[in-house]
Amino acid sequence: MFIFLILIACINGILLSNNYLINASLGTKVGSLKSSFINHLVGALFAFTLLLIGIHTGNLSLNNIPLYLFIGGMLGIIAVFLGNYAIPIIGAMTLNILLISGQLITSAIIDHIGFMSTEAIELTPLRIAGIIFIILGAFLVLLKKQKNIPAMLEVGKQGTVS
Repeated sequence: MFIFLILIACINGILLSNNYLINASLGTKVGSLKSSFINHLVGALFAFTLLLIGIHTGNLSLNNIPLYLFIGGMLGIIAVFLGNYAIPIIGAMTLNILLISGQLITSAIIDHIGFMSTEAIELTPLRIAGIIFIILGAFLVLLKKQKNIPAMLEVGKQGTVS
């Protein structure tokens, strides 16, 4: 079961990287916010279709759900919008290494404190070392990019990528 979960996580990473790249490409055609809207509209229609054909997990009830649990959709729109804007400027790899670094640091804190009803998982020295290696990797990727970022920002201002 553990290997299956690792496989799911890897597939999710592949899907997310491609999702960001496809949406960023759409963003260069229609704009970052419009692209984020289209992304979420198509996603909502796809989920609705899956529910209609019978892929479901039970009744849909929104009773007794705290309002803050609906923030996820807004966070998703912001994440896609920012990715749409950044990828044409800094590239998919740089965005993803920074995204993963941010996710790791946030996830380590969430795990350590047991946020939102999750079981607390201690932040061990080994886990800290893993986070440091990821951040070090991000730093190494960014060293090469620093030289090109001023020119890339000019491309971002024009709204096109050559």
